[in-house]
Amino acid sequence: MRQTLAAVTTPERLALYDRTLRTLVSQCNGAKRPSGLEDFCREQAELVLQFPDCDAACRALARSLTASAR
Repeated sequence: MRQTLAAVTTPERLALYDRTLRTLVSQCNGAKRPSGLEDFCREQAELVLQFPDCDAACRALARSLTASAR
């Protein structure tokens, strides 16, 4: 996946990263997560970790979601 992201133009990669991160925050974060989205949220968290743009806060959020989905 990292190679695929590296092949995408920077504006496209940043747009996808931003959308994925916003989805994690708005749909998957904590008690706000609707039932039945566990697999989707785990997949999105695993995806966002592949972005070179994912900073410490992004990694912490994604890791909390992958750990809670197991």
